[in-house]
Amino acid sequence: MKHKDYKKEYMKDWRYKFWYCVLRPKFIVENFIFKLKMERVNKIEALAKYAHESWSGWMVYLFDKCVMNEDGSATLPKDSVDRWQRQMNTSYQELSENEKKSDRVEAHRILYVIEDRRD
Repeated sequence: MKHKDYKKEYMKDWRYKFWYCVLRPKFIVENFIFKLKMERVNKIEALAKYAHESWSGWMVYLFDKCVMNEDGSATLPKDSVDRWQRQMNTSYQELSENEKKSDRVEAHRILYVIEDRRD
C-alpha cells in the first residue's frame, strides 16, 4: 500500500479525524497562547528586575549626595534639591539637551530589556 493510500485509509478512522481536525488545532493554538503568556511573564520579570536595579542605583547615588546626620537621617544638599525639583516640574521637551540625553540612555536600557537583548 502506498503512503497516500495509507493516509486515505487512516483518514477514514473517526478518531484520527477528530484528533487531526479538532484536537490538534486546539492544542496548537493553546500551546501558542501559553508561549505568549510565558513571554509576557518573562518580560514582566525582566522589567521588574530592571526597575529594582535602577531604583537601587538611584538610592546609592542619592545617599552618596547626602550628609548623614547623627540620628541616622540624611540631609540633601540644597543645590541637588533645587535641580531635582526643577527637573521634576519640567516637561521632557523643555529639558536641556544633556538632561534629554540622560533620559534617552534610560529609554535605551528599557528597550534592551523589552527586546530581550543581552548587550
